[in-house]
Amino acid sequence: MTEVKFFNLPPAYKDLAQQTVQQIFPHFPKKLEIYFPYSKGFASLGFTNLKAFKDFYIQDIPEYREPLSKRDTLRICYSPVSVVSSPISSEAAEYCSYHMDIAIGAENVERVPRENYFRLPSWCVRLFGFCPTIAQIQEKINQLEAKRQANPFLRNEFMGCVQNSNRAYFAKGVLNLINISLMADGVFKHLPVCFAGRFNHNDLRLTQQYAGDQVAYLENFTFCLCPERLNIHSIVGQDLAIAWEAGCIPLYWGDLGLDQEFINRKALIEFSTVERQQHLKALYHALAEPEAILSQPIFNENAAQLIYQRIYAPIYAYLSKILQVDILDYSDLGDPARAAQQFSHDEAKPENWFIFTHNT
Repeated sequence: MTEVKFFNLPPAYKDLAQQTVQQIFPHFPKKLEIYFPYSKGFASLGFTNLKAFKDFYIQDIPEYREPLSKRDTLRICYSPVSVVSSPISSEAAEYCSYHMDIAIGAENVERVPRENYFRLPSWCVRLFGFCPTIAQIQEKINQLEAKRQANPFLRNEFMGCVQNSNRAYFAKGVLNLINISLMADGVFKHLPVCFAGRFNHNDLRLTQQYAGDQVAYLENFTFCLCPERLNIHSIVGQDLAIAWEAGCIPLYWGDLGLDQEFINRKALIEFSTVERQQHLKALYHALAEPEAILSQPIFNENAAQLIYQRIYAPIYAYLSKILQVDILDYSDLGDPARAAQQFSHDEAKPENWFIFTHNT
């Protein structure tokens, strides 16, 4: 059995992390160290303390100077939230290169221009885990589509929100704008929005009746209000995934960016800080003609294969390369040797990527 040490493991990821180790590294000959770049005080909130990330982790973890083949430990860093959205981000990128064998996070690879860094958005981890096959991704997509077709417009409550907010992020301001726009509308002001998170908290049922189960709570609502904490760099969190699992229509604000290749934007309602009436028109249209939005699938055609190819396969290819153990799922990918070459980082050297700049 592989010896594993977790550092700053958030409680929400405990079972998933153990499951991943068992699936990918059941008989791994080396020890594993898996780091979550949280400060202990902020881990429960889901926010990264950037000063702690800089001062504690980078200084306390020695650099690896010898190749992996001569070491008995493999280091992995995984961050489900943004850690490079502030001026210390260049040091975070250096941390990925010089202290870890592989780093996985929410950022675009252009933001962390290192050969061993890979993007794995939180919504994918929520829905598919860390190491799914194409078939498993498709099975989950089918479940989400079936839940949506159960028709959320038959539910008794209008809109729910489980969003927690923090002043360091933009979501609080967006939530205020959306809430004000709904309250100012002649119709929607009579349809209450239930806030079960810390923002504008007005509903105790999430904790008192549903024991914190966000999906079970949101199954009462037609719509789910789910803005991102950041609307830049394709940082897409778990809120969309939670809304889909509950069968809700998302009212979304954020930067789908790279993920719009998989996600059908016509299956959700988007809020714009520039065109602030558009979401109201879309809500009216959805309520008047629900079949129009219900006829739109959550994911685009061939999403399962594309998600695997764009997000998971590069990670598997890199792990296969450095561990010399093949863990790629080649179903529907063609020739194994060609697929491994296609998804490797051999041609994605840092010097060929965008020049790293702070806050761009």
